[in-house]
Amino acid sequence: MGDRIQWVNPDDQNHTATGMSFTGSSVPANYKFQGDFTKPHGRIIDATEWSTGNVRAHGGKSPIFVAKRVGHYFYACGYHIGIGQIGVIVVGP
Repeated sequence: MGDRIQWVNPDDQNHTATGMSFTGSSVPANYKFQGDFTKPHGRIIDATEWSTGNVRAHGGKSPIFVAKRVGHYFYACGYHIGIGQIGVIVVGP
């Protein structure tokens, strides 16, 4: 808890890290983001939709986010969720 997280994109494509608004142990099939994942919003990692917005290719950096509660929080690249670019942030005490 309380760690600061920043994504760095070494790839040659833009990406996002966008929180998925649900709780559970697996990602729902065909998840669709409700908000605009290309725009940064929120800075707290939790079970809501927050987003880094576009993290540009070749070394782009995201804003800094903080996880304040224990839990498992899924996120995905808004552009590439369909090909499995999904991750989980595990927050412990």
